[in-house]
Amino acid sequence: MPENVFGDALAAGAILTGFCGTFLVFKIQREADYHRRPEEDTDSASLSHFSASLLILLLACLLTTIFGTAFPLLGLSGIGKTWITMQLIAAGLLGSLVLISGYFAVELVHYEISLNKLSSDKTEWKREGPIILVAVLIAIVLFLAIYVFV
Repeated sequence: MPENVFGDALAAGAILTGFCGTFLVFKIQREADYHRRPEEDTDSASLSHFSASLLILLLACLLTTIFGTAFPLLGLSGIGKTWITMQLIAAGLLGSLVLISGYFAVELVHYEISLNKLSSDKTEWKREGPIILVAVLIAIVLFLAIYVFV
């Protein structure tokens, strides 16, 4: 396998690992803030718990660390060249992307955020709707332009 594949995998893995680590810190900080509140505030103390999203986030961190950092580094150093393949690294990183996507889905369920609740403020959507539409259209045009012409 060409050495640049390991370098590219390491770059992708570093981004994903940093992303997971950042969200893990946010999650732990939020729970720690609830835990540190005064005892008389029982409502906030009852909110302090680690949801299922923590588990899926920890699994994503583990996958990105192994397949996006450790294995590419081992591949670059020449260790494990027979068993560290491009397919193994790609499969592990794709698995971590699925878990990261699952993390966001679990958080949306945990906080009871749905499209129905998002659209409850009609004046907000009237103000921001055109910006969203323009951003989505530009994203589609850029995607098609790059896909077709590059």
